[in-house]
Amino acid sequence: MAYAITGQHDMALDCLAELDALERAGRNVATWKLHVYAGLGDADQVIRCLEVAVAERTSSTLFLVTHPYVDFVRKGPRFIALLQKMGLEYLTTRSWQPEWKPPTTTPGALS
Repeated sequence: MAYAITGQHDMALDCLAELDALERAGRNVATWKLHVYAGLGDADQVIRCLEVAVAERTSSTLFLVTHPYVDFVRKGPRFIALLQKMGLEYLTTRSWQPEWKPPTTTPGALS
C-alpha cells in the first residue's frame, strides 16, 4: 500500500505479483491484496478481495469492512450486498466520517 500511495505503482504491482504467486500456492492473501488495491484506488479489486475474504471466512474481514481504507467503496451496491451477506446490514445506514480516499501523488513526490 505504501508503494501505491506514494506513486510507486510499478513496485505496488510487483507486490501484487508476489501475492498472486502466494495465492496460487494456496495461501490466503485476499486481505493483503486489498491494502495494495486500496492504495491504488481500484474499487473493483477492493470489493473482489473483500468477497474472497468473506468466502474464505478470513477473521480480519470484519475489521476491513469498517476500516477507513474502504471508505471510497462503502456506498456501492456490491459493498452493501457484501455487508448483507455477512449479516451486518445495519452498517449500511451508518454515517462514516471522515472519508478516506486514496491520495493522488506523482511518482517521486516524496523524494
